[in-house]
Amino acid sequence: TEEGNKVLFISSHYTDKKDVYEGLKMYTISEDKVETLVEQGDMSIDYACILNGKVTFFASYMKEYGFNENDKLYTVENGKVELLSDYDDSIHNSICCDCKFADGPAIVHDDKYIYFLTTLRKNTALRRFDANGNLETLIDRQGSLHTLSLCGDKIYFTGMREMGLTECYCFDGKEEEKLTSFNDEIMAERSVLPVEEFTFTYKGLELDGYVIKPLDYDPNKTYPGILTIHGGPKAIYGATYSHEFQVYASRGYFVFFMNPTGSDGRGNAFADIVAKQGSIDYEQLMAFTDEVLRQYPALDGDRLGVMGISYGGFMTNWIIGHTDRFKAAVPQCCIANWITKTNTTDIGYPFNTTQLGGDVWENYDKMWELSPLKYADRVKTPSLIIQCDEDYRCWVAEGVQMFSALKYHGVPARLLMIHGEHHSVSRLGKPKKRVRRLNEIVSWLDTYLK
Repeated sequence: TEEGNKVLFISSHYTDKKDVYEGLKMYTISEDKVETLVEQGDMSIDYACILNGKVTFFASYMKEYGFNENDKLYTVENGKVELLSDYDDSIHNSICCDCKFADGPAIVHDDKYIYFLTTLRKNTALRRFDANGNLETLIDRQGSLHTLSLCGDKIYFTGMREMGLTECYCFDGKEEEKLTSFNDEIMAERSVLPVEEFTFTYKGLELDGYVIKPLDYDPNKTYPGILTIHGGPKAIYGATYSHEFQVYASRGYFVFFMNPTGSDGRGNAFADIVAKQGSIDYEQLMAFTDEVLRQYPALDGDRLGVMGISYGGFMTNWIIGHTDRFKAAVPQCCIANWITKTNTTDIGYPFNTTQLGGDVWENYDKMWELSPLKYADRVKTPSLIIQCDEDYRCWVAEGVQMFSALKYHGVPARLLMIHGEHHSVSRLGKPKKRVRRLNEIVSWLDTYLK
């Protein structure tokens, strides 16, 4: 961040083993001088700026909730860090969507305010802090906001409103104006099926669920359905447009999805799932499936599929090792074995060790207990495993291990290895590869659910 004669920058120095903590420094251009404002030692720093002459920054000590702990707002003077706001929500958009394009800054600032996107339960909101830590919500309604830019007294952003695709918008402090219509014509030619929202209660906790009915839905008929599980796990689903979900619904499937414990949008405590993977999240997903079957009698409980990507792939692997209620599964870019994943991932050891309560050497038994591969000998569900050979987040070994284990135990399984693609193939992959992926999934589901 450059403020006239000053440049703030976040730094991290380490040798061999990466340090998860960072420091904050300031470079004075006229003096060619670097000053350390926050020593590297116990904070993870995400964004820093100067508001009304005061150095202000988002950071986390990661002491209570680990690697995924939400940032709070701080200031620093004479080496002393002071809390400005005990903020508990995220500072980014966590909505899962395969049409969320236009990557760019989600935090910007001027002399008086720091503007940022935040995930609030189902939506992306726009908020701002002043130099004293006073919080103001500017926009909070259905949709997914992606990037921000300031120009004078107006805020420009890209985002998806209701069930539309990405467009450019302007907010003048009072009203939001849509500036572009890049996708209106093509969307008008397509059938976009609505997302139906509802809440249900599991063990006293209110949870959010979503359902898309099949195209040409007839309540007197019965239909197969697909439980889809988001990645993260600190992400969310919302009532926004998803091309993939529309494809499945247009092929005659109920599509249903939810935000279990571990999801973003409801503060640190709700998102905390450290060393509890496959327990409360699994229970809630099964309770949600029961609730959808109760509310939608046309959904055939004997023709259900389950799928997910990344952490959703982990949960898919976990589910088929713990229940036979699903007749087809599609784990994608998945996690099968926490022990192997920890040391073969571009996210590094910090995510895995903090999410599982320790490293491979001190926590081996727990990691294996939480690994779907341990339960692969119980699986009966026909599974299409999708893996990308340039996926460095959930490396090739994860999908291959699960596939090999299923074949070893006689389970119908197919491995689709997508060459030249990465962890985000469903969102940012080449169109040809994305089409092939969707066709393979639909073919697999049709084989076992129709």
